[in-house]
Amino acid sequence: MSEIEAVSEAIAESAKFGTTSVKFTEKMLDFISKILGNPIEEAAGIIGDKLQYIRWQRQVRMVDEVNKILISKGLDKTRTIPPKFALPMLEQASLEEDDDLQDIWCKLIANSLDPNFDSEIRYAFIEIIKSLTSLDAKILKSVYGEVSNKSDSTITQMSKISLDVETINRYLDASEDELDISFNNLMRVQCLRNPSLENSIFVSEQGEFVFTKNGKMHVALTSLGIVFIKICIE
Repeated sequence: MSEIEAVSEAIAESAKFGTTSVKFTEKMLDFISKILGNPIEEAAGIIGDKLQYIRWQRQVRMVDEVNKILISKGLDKTRTIPPKFALPMLEQASLEEDDDLQDIWCKLIANSLDPNFDSEIRYAFIEIIKSLTSLDAKILKSVYGEVSNKSDSTITQMSKISLDVETINRYLDASEDELDISFNNLMRVQCLRNPSLENSIFVSEQGEFVFTKNGKMHVALTSLGIVFIKICIE
């Protein structure tokens, strides 16, 4: 394998470009070599080294954060994690550049290692974290905090609490459009639901069904969302 091909694979894996081609990589390396004034082979080495260093930094931080959690739990011994869960957790955690999101991976890994942790670790948690942005995570944490103050800690009771989205929005520094996208994404991954839609009145107009919605938009945590937050965010 040539050096350029190796860098192409590194970019596809580390930057998650997926189908990045050698042709595109050659074009990029040629551009970088013009900027740096280095031959294309040296530019390839610089990019490869940088990607490896960045990933190494993220891996070191991941290990440190997981160890901190395990120490805070007072754990001397840990259990193993089945490869089905361990491999995607480690891969995604080492690629995550956002500290807040990497912390979520670290909490999931630490709880998976805890022999005293009796909640079921689900593959769905991995898929949910992969779908989150930092704002999504902040919204979940805010909703959970509000709900915790209004009910006991049982999943059944917490899932019954409905919150006006404006109550959540005032704690977050984000535009209305960004918040709307995040709320929709969190409903897509089944962490939140919209009770105002569930309680809408459906009427028929000329053979077509439409719904009416009264008042402001509200959100509530799903049972899956509550368990996810307890295991990965709280």
